Amino acid sequence: MKRLRYILSTLMVCSLAICMAACQFDRNLIKEDAGKDLHIIRYDRMVDDYVNTGNVALWQRMNTEFPRETRALIEDVLHLGRADNEDIDDSLIAYYKDPILVQLRMDISRKFEDLSVYEKALSSAFKRLEAEDKNFVTPKIYAQNSAFNQSIVVGDSLIGISLDKYMGADYPAYKKYFYENQRATMEPSRIVQDCLYFYLNQQFPPTRLRIRHTLGQWLIHQGKIAWVVAQLTNKSAIDIAACQPATKAWYKLNERRVWNTLRNEKIWNSYDSLLLHSILYSSDAHPYFVDPHSRGVGLWIGMRIVEGYMKHHPEMSFDALLRYNNYDLIKKESNY
Repeated sequence: MKRLRYILSTLMVCSLAICMAACQFDRNLIKEDAGKDLHIIRYDRMVDDYVNTGNVALWQRMNTEFPRETRALIEDVLHLGRADNEDIDDSLIAYYKDPILVQLRMDISRKFEDLSVYEKALSSAFKRLEAEDKNFVTPKIYAQNSAFNQSIVVGDSLIGISLDKYMGADYPAYKKYFYENQRATMEPSRIVQDCLYFYLNQQFPPTRLRIRHTLGQWLIHQGKIAWVVAQLTNKSAIDIAACQPATKAWYKLNERRVWNTLRNEKIWNSYDSLLLHSILYSSDAHPYFVDPHSRGVGLWIGMRIVEGYMKHHPEMSFDALLRYNNYDLIKKESNY
């Protein structure tokens, strides 16, 4: 079967050679334009085409033009095995031929026919960061289909957007696999902020990574990144911290009570990872506070602390804030 696909693909490559040569000038223009504004590579479409046709030329392109993306998809996202295994391409095709994923692929194609709105927003945000730091690395960004496994994949100067995780909270297939609070994060309107949040986390880690950080330090570290994302996307802090209206209302109503609890020395200086997750991440199924809308309230508190700090330091750039990791001083000078 693989030999037959190879023969057919070879014939197709030969027949397309003249067309490719004729289009070379246009391709150069496209590359030139791409250097001016950010472009999201439709890697998801290439994978779809390969799954639908079995064209070996497409498989070769996936491995030569997009080796990092292909390895990440196969090994880290879908967990199909090693990307260099002999029959891994057959495994990839078989995986995506699952009826649920066939429907998902069609739905993605319809919903995300055009990604220009996200390209413009991301391009604007990264240009602001580049203006502050000439050494800031704007990532290469591509779209993929993770089969419900991961939302954003971040590598060294690379972001992969899993469009299948942004089909909208009411997407029928989500109800089978995700809790309501998880589905709330799967709106396409969150693509830009998620890309920025996860990439900045990778680019600006907390200092001294080899030592453990307390819950309080993590709240401020994540809070400053989320606060910067809010500024870059022109969104309010509450819209970055929470998805559902009821959650936003709970955060605001209970802010002081939550802060009085979290600043308790025992909790603030805790190294308990389970406690951290239940307070900081909205996807956690078991909130520290009783109300389910309390999930992720720690991020909101962290943003509020940073917001207070920045009112006293309006001259500080985003880049300087992202690199500044004196968490105790940020807390003290926030007057929160």
